[in-house]
Amino acid sequence: MYNIEELKIAWRLGSRGYSFRDVKQLLEDNDVIDMPLTISELFKNICNYYGVSPSMVRGKSRKIEYVKARVMFSYFACIEFKIPQNDVARCINKDRSSLVHYNYKVQNFLDIDDPETTRDVNNIREIVNSIHNVK
Repeated sequence: MYNIEELKIAWRLGSRGYSFRDVKQLLEDNDVIDMPLTISELFKNICNYYGVSPSMVRGKSRKIEYVKARVMFSYFACIEFKIPQNDVARCINKDRSSLVHYNYKVQNFLDIDDPETTRDVNNIREIVNSIHNVK
C-alpha cells in the first residue's frame, strides 16, 4: 500500500512522462527520486515565499513585493536553473532585456553582501532544494 506522499510523487512522475511501470518500480525500490523543478513550480514557490499572487507578479504593478518576486524568479530561473530567458520572460510577461537587468541587479546585491538579498536567496534556495529532492 502506498502513502499519500508516494502517490503525489507518482502523479508528478506520470505527468512528466514516466510510465506506470517505471513509477511502480521506483516506488518499490525505494529509490531516491530527484525530480527537476518545473518553471511553474519555481514561480509558484517564489510567489509563496513573498506572499504574493502569481497574477499580480505577472502584471504591471511596480509595488516592491511584486518586483522582488519577479527579480528573484528571474535570478533563480535563469542563473540557478539555466532556464532559457525567453521562457522565463514569457512566464512573467516581461521582455528578455528586463531579465538581464534583474539578474544583474541581484548579482550586484550579492557581490556587496546585501543582507536582505542574501537572506532571500538563501531562503529560496533552501525551499527549492527541499522540493527539488522529493524523498
